Amino acid sequence: MNPLGPHKKLITLCESHNFSSPKTLVDNVEVRRLSFSVKPCQSKIQSWLLRNVARRNRYLSPTDKIIRGPEKMQESNVPMELAGLDPQYECPICLSCLKEPLLTSCGHRFCSSCLGIWLESKGERCPVDGAILNKKSDLFPDHFTRREILSRKTTCRTCKQEMGISELEEHMLVHVEGGRDGEDSLCPFKSVGCEAEVTKETLKEHLTKDIHAHLNLVASSHASLKEKLKVSDRMTEVLAQESALWDPQEKGKEQQNASLMRALYERVVILEQRCHEQNAQIQKLKSEVQEAESKVREVSLQHASGQYLWSITEFSKKVEAMRSGDKRLFFSEGFYTSPIGYKICGRINLSPNNGDQLSLLIHLMKTAHDCTLDWPFSGRIHLAVIHPTNPELSAKETMMTRPDLDSFKRPLREMNTKAFGYPQFISLNDIFKNGFLTNDTLLVKIHIQRV
Repeated sequence: MNPLGPHKKLITLCESHNFSSPKTLVDNVEVRRLSFSVKPCQSKIQSWLLRNVARRNRYLSPTDKIIRGPEKMQESNVPMELAGLDPQYECPICLSCLKEPLLTSCGHRFCSSCLGIWLESKGERCPVDGAILNKKSDLFPDHFTRREILSRKTTCRTCKQEMGISELEEHMLVHVEGGRDGEDSLCPFKSVGCEAEVTKETLKEHLTKDIHAHLNLVASSHASLKEKLKVSDRMTEVLAQESALWDPQEKGKEQQNASLMRALYERVVILEQRCHEQNAQIQKLKSEVQEAESKVREVSLQHASGQYLWSITEFSKKVEAMRSGDKRLFFSEGFYTSPIGYKICGRINLSPNNGDQLSLLIHLMKTAHDCTLDWPFSGRIHLAVIHPTNPELSAKETMMTRPDLDSFKRPLREMNTKAFGYPQFISLNDIFKNGFLTNDTLLVKIHIQRV
């Protein structure tokens, strides 16, 4: 089949409307039967473009048809919009449903009137492939196709009513004759960008007058589609190239990789087990170190000979905590009067009677060798708040124990609940204003002498 045959329709259109360059139009508007190798999506769009051109032709009067000829051409003014028309029942000349179909010796079908006018005006050659046709010996009435067309059903695009193709033309007359004068209608080329709104009376004039603009819209739409298809083709090529780069593994390598993965997995399991064991050993060593440090600290306190220097860090925060009630009491470490002597700790808190005064007291604490000691405890207690730069400003007090108080009896718990000391040892105002603090640290000295 000659692929340029269908283009002759558009060339005729250019010639009938005095287009200066019909070949340019043919290059811009691809005809559906131009190529049989296009992709399915491109074929659908090309068919859609052809249907819009066909709609324009159907709205024109017989004298404005693509093929101009004698008045004997039988053409209806009713626009027959056929929904889902099979391409084999479409006339390649008028792009409408075949009327009184003729079959040529080269195997093409045309409307009887369309082919007659074509042969008279363009010579006795087939419009599709250019084969020579003899009117008497190469043209045959196609009764089979005529019966097939008449038996087909179609849908009226105006009212959506389903009917036979043979009934459609008479049915469309009802819409044309029954339409209201001045009723607005949309241009058939609205789908490709024409925004004109016309009445039924002015539609034919609009289609004839703006044919150049309509064809340009169709060409632009088709060019845009071709550009998108080019992008799609490029993406397909890239994917094909990437897939070609993938080299499937050999069968022997698959088994080798499986063995390697198994060995790596076993190695990871062994390393994880060792890691858990080492973490357990580290935790055990940390506990032993902490226990050893505690024992060393305990030994140093046992050899303190009853003297202990208490560094109270972050003193301002501790005062705020005591005032707010978050923590009312703060205790020092326990220290000893001798290696196997009495164990004592210091305590500070705000005075219950005067919140601006700091209390300083001591508690006796329980030890493992309390059974070897004499009870109640008897001795002398020295308490002092040390000024870091001027010893004369240090606050010092000395007191004797009282055997009758529960504070000096043998502890039955971790420490005696009763304390002994001064509820109002020093004013907080003196501590903050007289320079008792160094880096917010207060020094308290406790000295216990057994008597």
